[in-house]
Amino acid sequence: MKKILILFILFNNISFSQISKNNNLTPYHQVKSTKQLAQLINNNFNSDIDKTKFLFSWLTSNIRFYSSSNNSTLKEPELIVYYNKDDLKRRRKIINDKIAEKTILSKEGVCLGIAITFKKVCDLLNIENELIKGYTKTSPNDIGLKPKFKNHAWNAVKISNKWILIDATYGIKFDSELLKQVPNFNYFNIPKEKIKLTHYPSEKKWRDYIQQVSLSSFSLLPMVWESFLRNDVEIVSPINGKLSNNKNVFITLKNLPQYIDITYKYEKESFSKIPLIKNSGTFTNIVIDDIKPGNILTLYFNNKSALSYIIASK
Repeated sequence: MKKILILFILFNNISFSQISKNNNLTPYHQVKSTKQLAQLINNNFNSDIDKTKFLFSWLTSNIRFYSSSNNSTLKEPELIVYYNKDDLKRRRKIINDKIAEKTILSKEGVCLGIAITFKKVCDLLNIENELIKGYTKTSPNDIGLKPKFKNHAWNAVKISNKWILIDATYGIKFDSELLKQVPNFNYFNIPKEKIKLTHYPSEKKWRDYIQQVSLSSFSLLPMVWESFLRNDVEIVSPINGKLSNNKNVFITLKNLPQYIDITYKYEKESFSKIPLIKNSGTFTNIVIDDIKPGNILTLYFNNKSALSYIIASK
């Protein structure tokens, strides 16, 4: 334990960008409970933002996300017997505490377990926070399908009297060079205009906070991938993810960086192609003239999936 604390003190002098880059969090695999993790963080970080960033770093580096056969929906307890609202709150806390401890001890969990663990540690750190449940698209095939059940969970943390949105599950990234998980800070303090493209909160409070559209409109948005979100690009048109099978597809983006190369590919094709691109000031017009009805069309930014649309069948 003494060695762990010494390493923690050393990390206190390293920026979080360095921690993220080096993924130097291996010594903390010895953490076996939320209380132990909270104590280590409290002893070595002063501000709430630094504590929250390190919690995000630890979870995304050490907790393995796994999918289950029931992962398309959030699995809730089927029945909780309670006497009043306070008793229900107490019983739910007991259930969630068990989930958080299991996630830390096993070093794996589904999105709900990861989000509950994030909340539990924030509670122990006396950082105001909330668990958010709702919907996300898991594949382009979800475009146009209005979800009936919640399938994802993430967090909001109040720092300096301002809410910041965090998705530790989406923040888990596998580095193929290091052959290990590393934090993806694109999902820490997610801007409202970006998270509303990918997340739909079930609670009205959070829909209003990010100025989310209706659930029907959200379901019709194109599939937005991480390479799109990491840039300050905006979709001008089409904002409907279901495209007609006309002769051409016209996609207009705003603020696309010059260093990004755009290609496209249909779902079952082996090789990507280069579209016709016309720039006009801050706008980039992309023209695709080989339409394949009933197929999924994906735009790539520097060979990484960025936007996916469904082409209507004939």
